[in-house]
Formats: sequence, C-alpha cells, structure tokens
Amino acid sequence: MRTFKLKNGDVSLECLNNEGHDGYPLVIIPGLSENIDDWTELAQFLYPRPVYAISLRGRGNSDAPPDAYSLDDHVSDVCTMIDQNLVSKFDLLGYSRGVSYALATLPTYRERIRRLILGDYPARHTRLPDGYQAAVASSIWRGRAMSERMPRHAIEGLQRSSRHIDLIDAVHDFPGEMLLLYGNVELGALLGTDDIKRYTSAKPSLKVRLFENSGHDLFSPDPLVVWRVISRFLEDASI
Repeated sequence: MRTFKLKNGDVSLECLNNEGHDGYPLVIIPGLSENIDDWTELAQFLYPRPVYAISLRGRGNSDAPPDAYSLDDHVSDVCTMIDQNLVSKFDLLGYSRGVSYALATLPTYRERIRRLILGDYPARHTRLPDGYQAAVASSIWRGRAMSERMPRHAIEGLQRSSRHIDLIDAVHDFPGEMLLLYGNVELGALLGTDDIKRYTSAKPSLKVRLFENSGHDLFSPDPLVVWRVISRFLEDASI
C-alpha cells in the first residue's frame, strides 16, 4: 500500500495506491468528509486489482484552501489524479456525495470508464442548506467527529459553493456497465424509491443492489458483504 501526493495547481492532494498489477484499475471518490483512510481496507481486499483513492481538498492530509470547494473544483481534483496516474481504461466508484463528483467526471472520460459503481446518492449535486456547518460540526461518521475530519472553513466552503445541479444525463449517456448500491431508508439511507426510478429510467441496464441491514453507511454492519458485491461486479460475475 502506497500513499503519495500530487499537485492540482496550488493544492496538494493525498492519494492512495494499493500497488495492484492485475485487471482494470479502480478509482475511488470518497464521500463528503471521507479520506483515503476510509477506503484502505477495500483497496486491500481488491488486491491484486489496482486501486487508486483520493482525499479531496479539505479532507485527510490534502490541502484545505480558504475557498474553491465547488463541484468543478472537486472534479478537477479527481481528473488530476486520473491524468497523472492512468493512461487507458479504468473503473470508477463514487460513494455518497462522491457520486455527484463521479457523475460530473463521466463526460471527460466517457470512453475510458469501463464500469461505474454509485453508492447511495441521487443523480444530482445538492445544495447544502444554510447553517449546514453548525448542524454537522458535531456529527459522527465512522467513529470520528466531522470537526476532526474537515476544518471548519472547508465545511463552510462546501456549503457556500454548493448548487443544485441535475446529473441524470450523465447516467443516460454513459455507455458502460453501471451498478447502483443503496441501503434501507428506514435506517437512514439517502436513496428513495423515486431516486431509484430516475436511475433505472435513464439507464435500463443498470444493476441495482439493496443492502437491507444498512443505512447510508453501506459498509455497516458487515463490509465484506458490500466488498464482495463490488468485486464480483468488477469481475463481470453475478451479483
């Protein structure tokens, strides 16, 4: 397992590579406050398939600029990692708010992305409500407070830069295989019935997998269940 830094303009970004050597590389775009540490175990599980993950600006050991937290800024981070590490086809995984970053990245690499995995988030970039920073500052994600995961100004920058942007056309136009993972709404999952219908209407060949015992954190209570589904989809096996 190797961590490394790369530069997107003046912003230094922390990345992960599991040093795999067999199969198409998988690029992981983490959720809103996540960083590469949240995805190390999946990268290990998928070895020897190559896996790359990124701590987006304001997360982990990446730089947290005073501003510039728009959808385009995040997509630019992802494209920087792809352009500096990959030269041919690859697979892409976006989880939670990382789904919107993944969908917004699709047009740039439309012919190079072989398979797409989306985790429990609608096909849109959402506007974060006023007061979002105060509401989430004390929240906990996988045992760590948001205030430990992201500096206050980065959370404020996310809210200030957020806009509602519909991304369903990217789903419709994507020529590759696509897998949608979602949890139980009663346990806190974010994808409702209408959201799933939008996905399947835009992409009739879409594969869908519900994890009934999970909420928005699909990897709880049993990450192995989700890891195996991801692995089998990447290997073109039945899920």
